[in-house]
This record gives sequence, structure tokens and C-alpha cells, in this order.
Amino acid sequence: MTMDMKELLALTQSKRVLLVEDDEDIRVSMETLFEDLFQEATVAADGQDGWEKFQAGSFDLVITDINMPKMDGIELLKNIRTIDAHIPVVMLTAHNDMKYVIGASQHRTSGYIIKPLTLDSLGEALIKIEEARS
Repeated sequence: MTMDMKELLALTQSKRVLLVEDDEDIRVSMETLFEDLFQEATVAADGQDGWEKFQAGSFDLVITDINMPKMDGIELLKNIRTIDAHIPVVMLTAHNDMKYVIGASQHRTSGYIIKPLTLDSLGEALIKIEEARS
């Protein structure tokens, strides 16, 4: 599936996203992209930072790395679910490790994106979220 920018913006431009990514180069690159795509993009440098920002903010979507210091993405997802059972949480991973997939699915992750994130992989994840809500 190839998604054009207009189609992607239709899915993103009204949303506030929290991006949690510990790799600085990836985080900076994604932050620049997300600032163009989303109404508002908040960025966190690790799971603990993401948890603090989630509690302090208001978001429509969380996109988080799985393997991070201080608090991994699974623990962040568990914490988020104690506050909001329905917010879409998409996991970013460089791993195709079943323990991560099982851990995330037990806490109702909304999808996975294998790194590196592309516009198509982001679009596909967002379409699945919208279809699940319908």
C-alpha cells in the first residue's frame, strides 16, 4: 500500500501525538516529521519521560519504542492503560521478538511499526486504528 501525503494528513492533522523514543537521532527525525503531520507533537526521551508527559498532557495517540531505558514500552503501555483503556498506542520496534509482541498484545496495543518508520507504515497503523473504531 502506498499512501500519499494528503491521505496521511487526513488521518493525522487533527490529532495530538505523544512520541516516546530513546534513540536521539531517530527521535529528532521523527519529531520533525510529526510536527508537520500532527496538530501537536510531544516528544519524550524514554519511557519514564513519556509516562510523565502522558500524565500531564492530553493525547489522541501514543507512538512508543518498546526497548528503552528507565521504563520500556510494555511498562509504559501498562501504565497508560491504568488511566486510559482506549487511547491508541502503537509500538515501534526494531525487534521481531515474540516476547515483546505477546507483552504488548496482552495490554491492548493498537499496532506495531517495524523501524525504520515510513509514511506508509505509519499510515497503515493509523488506518487499522480507525477501522477498529468503526
